[in-house]
Amino acid sequence: MSETAYKVLTADQWAQFQADGIFHGAPIDVSDGYIHMSTADQLEETISKYFGGQTGLYIAEIDLSGFSETLKWEESRGGAMFPHLYAPLPRTAVVSVVLRPLSASIPANLAKLRNVGKAALGDFALLDIKTVSQLSACEPGDLFTTLQARTGQRQDPCVWDVFAATIHQARTGDAQDWWAFTAERKARQSQNVFPTKTFLKTN
Repeated sequence: MSETAYKVLTADQWAQFQADGIFHGAPIDVSDGYIHMSTADQLEETISKYFGGQTGLYIAEIDLSGFSETLKWEESRGGAMFPHLYAPLPRTAVVSVVLRPLSASIPANLAKLRNVGKAALGDFALLDIKTVSQLSACEPGDLFTTLQARTGQRQDPCVWDVFAATIHQARTGDAQDWWAFTAERKARQSQNVFPTKTFLKTN
């Protein structure tokens, strides 16, 4: 199972979460006895089903690795397995938070994403990524490393920026230019946590 999940919060819920340092759940969570969360693949349907028409939503990325007995993967919507937390959610488990744009609209196909042209589509094909939903579950560093391995070539670091920008849009609907992520990539490079050494071609 994934070690990352997402919790959708209203502006009031996020503000209270920050103030308290812990989240006891939205009304539906309290009623059901656990905190509902979604994987990257399930996120958009969750928003559409339970938050349709709402704006200014916060999407909190949750690190699940710190939970053991209180986290259960249980069958829910459409027979899919969803992460349910049978305990309050601590602020320390939140990896990142994104404010969903007021008029967010996530494109239906990869070619409609900002920063995606012929070259990016070719990279996605090499990486076996065919849908926006599939892309949203990826991490830029993993894609960059795999692309270098499959091509057997050193890739321009800006490719990481493009991956980061397209993944961000696939998850949130927020379309930013790829260079908006350059600073984050350069910070990773300065900390020696940027993937650069995998060039062996794989089948």
